Amino acid sequence: MIKVSREKLLQVLQSVEPGLSQREIIEQSKCLIFQNGRVETYNDELFCSTKSPLGKDFTGAVAAPPLLKILDKFPEEELNIER
Repeated sequence: MIKVSREKLLQVLQSVEPGLSQREIIEQSKCLIFQNGRVETYNDELFCSTKSPLGKDFTGAVAAPPLLKILDKFPEEELNIER
């Protein structure tokens, strides 16, 4: 289980939002991609990457719009995330 500040996670994910695509032209271009301790986004013009607060053991692709919406409205200050 990974404990992380909801606000910090949201800020990191929002920092890579410019790499998201409105339409899925390229596979996973509407996803947040977690790999090698980083979170990444990419579309046909832009690639964004930054260190992930979830660490190196958290790997996968998550649809960005619903995750960002949930994190923005979630009342808890600290999240427990299981992989």
